[in-house]
Parts: sequence; structure tokens; C-alpha cells
Amino acid sequence: MQSRAGVQNEAARNGVGIHSQIPLPAYYFLQQRRFAFAGFIDQDNRLWCSMLTGEAGFLQASATDTLLIQLNANPDPLLVRQLETEQDLGLLVIDFATRRRMRFNGKAQITDGKIVLHTREVFGNCPRYIQMRTIVDAKKPMLSTQVPTAGEALTPSHIELVTKSDTFFIATSFKDPGADV
Repeated sequence: MQSRAGVQNEAARNGVGIHSQIPLPAYYFLQQRRFAFAGFIDQDNRLWCSMLTGEAGFLQASATDTLLIQLNANPDPLLVRQLETEQDLGLLVIDFATRRRMRFNGKAQITDGKIVLHTREVFGNCPRYIQMRTIVDAKKPMLSTQVPTAGEALTPSHIELVTKSDTFFIATSFKDPGADV
């Protein structure tokens, strides 16, 4: 794709910023976040994006190559089932107020109520397309009654939702290993 777009040199410059270890400034950044987005591939080779939420501190770098994610009281059952064994996981952590975001990719598994992610790739992303906003707490939690579905195309209601949204998250994958958000 980078060859077709003619951006190989730019991609090569950006590639030097990808590391396997979590940089020290990311420790504080992670501890302040209250949500993240996980991309994963299920046992039927389908892509999923799951939102992870918690109080500040639910994301913690416990070592230079290990990220711990405390699961809340209602974790995504698809993600929990997938991480019963070690799997590839892509994680996007974002702060809309500052438009700062970081990506963490690696192998993950649930252990003692936490997702333990051993990082393979850690890097910051450009804030260029991030809509700046302030996140406020909801007065009461929003509970979805929709059951996730799979299909070959978006339905009219999906298209309407995407059209009305200025931000949404999707999982993507290109060959091995794993998914991104």
C-alpha cells in the first residue's frame, strides 16, 4: 500500500519510531487514561474492536515490555473468551483533549482478572486526524442491548450511524501478526 501511495520514504522514517519497549513518558500517560480500544481476531478469523474502560490507573505499564489492563465489571465477552489463551492484540490508547495517542501491539492473555500484554510494537501516532474534545462522565451508564453480528456488508442502519459520526474505531489486519485499531 505504501508503494502504491508513493510514501515509502515517509514510512521508513516513521518506522524508526517503533520499539518493543514502553518509553518512560508512556507510564504516566497510561495511568491517566480511562479507556482504550483493542483490536483482535477471533477463532473464526473475524476482526473485532472492543472498548476497554476503567478508572484512571486501570492501564499500567508494569515493566518496559508489559502492559496490564484491569478488566471492569462488564468486560466484552468476545474479548474475554479470545484471551483465555495467548493471542495477538492491538491496543490504541488515546487522549482526545491533547490529541495524543499511542499504539501497543503484542501477545496478550487474561491472568488474574487482567489482560497482560507483552509488547512487540510500541509507538506514538500523529494527531492529524483526531478530533479534539473533552470527555465527560455520563450521568448513568449506557447499556447496549445489541448483540454483535457478522456480515459481508454494512446495513442501512450501520451506514446511517457511520455517516452521523465524526469518530469511530475499527479493527484492521494485514497478514500476520494480529490486528490493529
